[in-house]
Amino acid sequence: GSKFLWPILLTSVFKNWPYQSSQKTRNAVYSLVSELRPFRNRLSHHEPLWKGVGITNETEALNFINKKIDSIEKLLQIISTDKIEFIRSKKIISKAKSLATKEALDIFRNRGKSINLTLRRKTKLKKFIFSLHENSGPKIVTISGRKLLIDLA
Repeated sequence: GSKFLWPILLTSVFKNWPYQSSQKTRNAVYSLVSELRPFRNRLSHHEPLWKGVGITNETEALNFINKKIDSIEKLLQIISTDKIEFIRSKKIISKAKSLATKEALDIFRNRGKSINLTLRRKTKLKKFIFSLHENSGPKIVTISGRKLLIDLA
């Protein structure tokens, strides 16, 4: 209706309307944007992402973050299949989800377990290299006393 800022452009902005009714689609988009706005603000201001939502432990925090990633993906899907396919091809969503795990959190807190590798033990080094794959998430290795974070993204 005439109450909206750009009613004529809705179909060109939100190309993949999930509902037949434009009102239901607007409500769905409004709900997603309203949910994600405070999350985006906390993220851009480097604040704890779960601030002010009653989260008391790291499992709840990680679940909260993963739900927000799902909501972002849902909103992007409504906006454009081309954009979401591009983001998926660059593995941005899967990378975000791999970072929102207990293992990744332990790495960032320097509590992650390290794999000790030396150049003398070539079989152990080969086994480690062959164990790496894109979806395995980040790993910490110690080589000659130096800790390195390895992530195939």
